[in-house]
Parts: sequence; structure tokens; C-alpha cells
Amino acid sequence: MTFPDRDAEEGDLLYVAGEYALKCLYFPYHTMKAVGGDGHAHNFEGVLEALLNDPEEFSIQGFEEYYSKQEIEMLGAIQKRLRE
Repeated sequence: MTFPDRDAEEGDLLYVAGEYALKCLYFPYHTMKAVGGDGHAHNFEGVLEALLNDPEEFSIQGFEEYYSKQEIEMLGAIQKRLRE
């Protein structure tokens, strides 16, 4: 995508818009698959991928302020199903 006041950016729309606005999305989480036990994503799909890769250890405990109520409920429901 090209912008009138800066160089073009490439990537998915959320990344490009965040770079342009200098305000990217940030979703932190805990998982044993991440270095040091903590990870983050810049879109909700990245959070879902982390959950699917480590359903037993994945957690957003302590990071709830970064998530909407709907996102928290969805993550909990998916994690519950994966653990069944």
C-alpha cells in the first residue's frame, strides 16, 4: 500500500494500518512454547495459533486488559474443547 506522506508498506492490512498509524495491536500471552514462557501477537489470529500450539500451557492470565470480553470467552471455549 502506498501513502502520500511516507514509503509504501507491504503485508497484511492490520500490519500496514498499524505501521502507518504508529499504533499496532498487541496481544500478550503465556505459553511454554515461547522463549521465556511469554509471547505476543499483533493480531488475534496469532493468539489463536499460540493457543492451538500449546493448549495445556497457554494463558492470558494477567493480560486480560489487552483482550475484549468476546475474545476472552472465545479463547476459553476453544481451550476447554481442546482439553476434552
